Amino acid sequence: MVEIDKLQYDPEDTIIITLNSDQVFNFDQIQVEIFNTCTPNPKSVFSMGTMPVHVKDSSFSVSCRIKSFKAGIYEVKHVKLHSPKDENHKPEFIDFYGEINYPRILFKVNASLDEAHQSSLNLLEFVQNWEKSHEALFNQGIQLENTSRSNSFAVFVVINGLKIGNKYRLENYEFIPLPFGLQAYDSLNVTNRFIRDFTQVNFLFEYTEQLDLQTQQNNPICIAHFPKIVCETIDQAHLFTEKRVNSFLKSMSLIRGAVGEILDFIIVNLSSGEGLRLSKSNSYIGNQLTGGLSGEKPESLSMYINSIENNPFYEFLVTLHREALREQSEDYKFLRYWSVLEILAESKNYETGKIDTEIEDYDGNPLYEILDGNIVIEEKTGKPKVIKEKNAIVIVYNLFKEHRWGKPYEMLEKIKAWIYLRDAVAHFGSIQNYSQLRNHKAKTLLEGVILKINSSKGHNPILFELKEDVKLILMIELNKNAL
Repeated sequence: MVEIDKLQYDPEDTIIITLNSDQVFNFDQIQVEIFNTCTPNPKSVFSMGTMPVHVKDSSFSVSCRIKSFKAGIYEVKHVKLHSPKDENHKPEFIDFYGEINYPRILFKVNASLDEAHQSSLNLLEFVQNWEKSHEALFNQGIQLENTSRSNSFAVFVVINGLKIGNKYRLENYEFIPLPFGLQAYDSLNVTNRFIRDFTQVNFLFEYTEQLDLQTQQNNPICIAHFPKIVCETIDQAHLFTEKRVNSFLKSMSLIRGAVGEILDFIIVNLSSGEGLRLSKSNSYIGNQLTGGLSGEKPESLSMYINSIENNPFYEFLVTLHREALREQSEDYKFLRYWSVLEILAESKNYETGKIDTEIEDYDGNPLYEILDGNIVIEEKTGKPKVIKEKNAIVIVYNLFKEHRWGKPYEMLEKIKAWIYLRDAVAHFGSIQNYSQLRNHKAKTLLEGVILKINSSKGHNPILFELKEDVKLILMIELNKNAL
């Protein structure tokens, strides 16, 4: 069905591609796509649409200049007929794919005009051998540990909300697009159940083909495939693949401008064939109590809504707070919650010095430095040494000072811990990397803070305090704004 005039071309040659099909008579345009080969991720390197030339009978040809092609082996991967001569003709286009609709068509572009042509060149065998060799390396998998108790697992990760057009193969794992997405059965069933059980209306909504198509387009699915993970436990395979996929999703957010999320893990023991499904659907992160016990008061809710709708700044702050709640990384939560405090504090226009500012207690008295329970005395003046801090710390401290929040010394220490943890994340990626901070006081303070966090076994008391204080300070500010 698809043929080329020869197997080997010089850099200045023209390749002639012939398509034998009666269908060509019905279309004005033929498009040809040529891919590179002998690479983990073959991609289209040439695409051209043109009018086909009738050769004879049902044979048509197109000519392609290969001047821009680098030396190598290429494949005519896709031929497409489009632009019907009759506007009512169906279908509007026809696709032909190599290895599916016609045998693989390969050709070689020489490096120079002087390169000798090989009459017995078997390009298909060469490419297939390369692909088999690469596939063998790919299937060797990723070895996390080397012990006699190691197991081998294949892992498939289902990703929602990210549309990719091609398969990405990276080292020993790959990402594969699917031709379908999530459907809307569950959401429509909930809607219809509510209408049926809690209203008196006499209609329900149908799950139409149009709704199904639209929902799948809005919720594309792709798969991360790890053919082999060598490790001791399922948990190790799960944690490794989760971290790797999340890194992929963050990278693709830059490339595609889309935020995908993990739905499910399918982990298969390659020895026993047994499989396990682990759902990644986010657990509920709010208060499990409801009603009065949970703080649900219609009066307060009404005030918050009014403040948010009538003040874009407070709407912005509450949006930042909501994103902090959604954040999955505890490290990044420090960044997000601190930004809420700092932005709110900056809006207050508290008076500060050029670089640093003396700290006062809630009654306007100086806060003095304390060492081993005693006030530090300055050698030059013989007077108590007043605490001075950078303005980012001062303005957030003044925010809590305005509301007489807690005890001044304790509040200041909490704020310093929060901003130093934030700095460790912002500059070095994790609170655990605090030792890389240049600020000696910050490192000294964080030694005890990190020890407290690491010994809490799954509960981060420092983050919990930050989260609660941000929430409460926002609630107070919203109430003030509504009055």
